[in-house]
Order: sequence, then structure tokens, then C-alpha cells
Amino acid sequence: MRRLLRAAAVLCALLGLGVAAVAWLSPTPVPARVQRPFVAMPDGVRLAVDVVLPSPAPAAKLPTVLIQTRYWRSLELRVPTPPDTVPQGPREPIVERLVQAGLAVVVADVRGTGASEGTWTRPWSPEEVADSRALLDWIVAQPWSNGSVATTGTSYEGTTALLTATTGHPALKAVLAREIEWDLVDELLAPGGVRNLSFVSAWSRSVAALDRGRPAEFFPALARAFVLGVSPTDDDPSGVALAQRQRTRTVTDVEALVRSVRAPSDPIGLDQLPGSAVGPAGFATALGQSRAAISIWGSWWDGATADAVLRAEQAIPRAQLVIGPWTHEGDTSASPLGDRDAATVALDDVVAFLSTSLSGQDAGPPSRRWYVAGAGRWAQADVFPKPQAIGLYLDSSGALLETPPQAFEARLDVDFGASTGTHTRWTTGLLSDVRYAPRP
Repeated sequence: MRRLLRAAAVLCALLGLGVAAVAWLSPTPVPARVQRPFVAMPDGVRLAVDVVLPSPAPAAKLPTVLIQTRYWRSLELRVPTPPDTVPQGPREPIVERLVQAGLAVVVADVRGTGASEGTWTRPWSPEEVADSRALLDWIVAQPWSNGSVATTGTSYEGTTALLTATTGHPALKAVLAREIEWDLVDELLAPGGVRNLSFVSAWSRSVAALDRGRPAEFFPALARAFVLGVSPTDDDPSGVALAQRQRTRTVTDVEALVRSVRAPSDPIGLDQLPGSAVGPAGFATALGQSRAAISIWGSWWDGATADAVLRAEQAIPRAQLVIGPWTHEGDTSASPLGDRDAATVALDDVVAFLSTSLSGQDAGPPSRRWYVAGAGRWAQADVFPKPQAIGLYLDSSGALLETPPQAFEARLDVDFGASTGTHTRWTTGLLSDVRYAPRP
């Protein structure tokens, strides 16, 4: 999302608002051939997609990376993106890297969102998962496609990427999913049975705004000022039909949908599916049987995405798994342990995994790689180390003991200064940094 500031910097420079604004400029836009067609699903619903191809056109047909998003596939800006370049969008840095690596990229608005038709009823509905198979069918039928496809994404898009593997489509060669929830209830909606009201409320308002054609509140403030909306399709360049679609579409109130959810058995959505069945946890068997190369990345300080990686290990033991110290977007470290600049997501590693798998090469044996918090280094093994639980007891003097004291007053003092409250690891999914008060 920070890349949106490129357009703001251009306009500020034109208006003479100072060199500080020009400093926000990102590198030169990456050349690309861009098409924005609709793709019809088996039930007649049409999904809006951006097809982004390397420029100049290579002689050979191309492997493709599919990204399915709930946050607008690309953006219409007050300062237009230069023609024949990678479109600006929430995930354009990875799109640029993939195109530079010689890969085709298809970014789709999932049904009922962005410029797509249909109704979005809940996260990762059966219709949405089925759409991923139809998109793969469409991609392999294109004249520029060599028939090999990978999927990738971060957050919601990471889950859509992973669930594409449940379709069993023969063209799918690889999946790299970052910053996802494996168990939606325990890792996001109600961790430990405590409802995560702040996140759910903010996310619900934001996606509702997006579906009505307005920038989300978790977009950076300056970005909201320069974003007009989602990119229209090629057959509706002025966006007239798009605006009508956004005015009349059914917008689901996510907060109301999950208001009573506290346990995995509690139902979500109009289909009343148990929360434990929404998202990857409900597809564990199919994911374990997928022939695609799978890699899942999370962070110690991004919600419970590290837990998702650890749970994925049980269902997909052959997967490549990574746990780092970064924020949700992966572009900054979230570590509070004196090593904040130690590591961010290496997009080159993302591209290498996808490119290797798409070329037909083996991505290698299963591996586990994790950032050692506070040590400023990475470790790697065939399996994650098993944690050793130690029971500690607080005595009346404030000391911690390994055995229960004879008698003490049961009292809990909570240090609310440990974080700012609104900038915890749970809010990184709303593009908010993790902040900690200085510790003695």
C-alpha cells in the first residue's frame, strides 16, 4: 500500500508542494502489457481480472501466477498510472517482481467485490473456491499461457491462493500463501474464546466500503485521498456500469455475521457452516493430498499467523514453512526485542519458489525456517522444534517459582502499557504498525 504514495508524490511535485513529497516516489514503473477483461464463471457471474504480461512480449508462452483478491485488483488514481506499466494496487510490488521474472500475472477481484459481478456472502464461500478452478481453466486456454499456473497472496489473498489447491486442478503447480489464518475462529475471530471485536469491526466496515466503491479506512490517509476506486474493465472504461453495480450489489455485514462466534463449532454465514470449516482448517485433508508445491509463511508478531504455520505443518508435512518477524505486509520488522531491522519478507525468495515450481523443477525437500526472536538470526531444520512447557507460579513477593507456593493471594496486575492498545500484533492486518512502550 505504501506504493500508492507514488501517485501522491507526482501530484505534489506538480503542485510545487516540496521536495519531501517527491522523496516518496517509488522506482521507475515496470513495463507491462495490461488487459482488463471479464471472465465468465460456470454460473454466469463475471469476474474482473487484470492480465499483466511482460513487455516486450517473449517468444515463448508463459507460466502464470494467479492472485485472487478481496481488496481491489488494481486502483484508479487521481494521477493515472503511466500507460503500459504494471498497474498500481495493494500488492503491486510482488506483481512487478513476477513480471520482471518473465511470468504472466492474473489478478482477479473475487465475486461480489471490486469490479466483479455476483455476491460476496462470506469469506471463502464454496462459490468463491469453485471460481478459482474456473479461473485456472480460463488461464490455460489463453494464447499466452504455457499451461502451468501458481497462486500466491497475502492475508485474505493468501487463503484464496491456498484453497485453490483443494480443487485438484492439474495446471496448478505451486502455492505460496503468506500471513493467513489456518483456524479462522481461534486465530482471528475469538482467540482463546475472547472475541477480537476491534479487528472484526474495522475489517467489516472497510470491506463494506470497498464493495460500495469507496477506499477502505485501513488504506493510509494520503492514499485514500488519491484513490478514486477500483480499476474498471476494458469494456467499461468510464466506469458507468461499475458504479451501477456497486450501488446495487448486496453487501454483507461481516461483523453481524460473526457477532456470536466464540468457538469453532459456532456457525458462520448464511450456510451456517461451523467456523472450524471456514478457511484452510476445513480443507485440511484436501490440502494434504494436493500435488502442488506448497509454502506457507507467517510471523511471530502478526496476529496468530505463526500458529497457522505450525498447524499447517500437521496437515501438509511436505510443505515449505517459514516464520519471520515482520508485520502483515512484510515490508517492516515488528520485533520488539531490539532487532526491529533484522528481517523483512524477501520477495526474491517468493519469486524463486514460484518460478522454480512453474518450471517443473522440484522445490526441494520439506523445510522449516524460522527467525530466532531476539537473536537476530535465522534457523532451519526438517521440523519445527517442539516447545517445552514450564509451569511457573507467582508468589507474594513477585518471584516466579516452578512449584506452587504454600499460600498466596490470587491477584493479577495487568500492565496496559505493554503496548499502545491500538497498535498490537492483531492490528497489523489493518496496515497498522506494532508499537511497544520502552521496557526496562
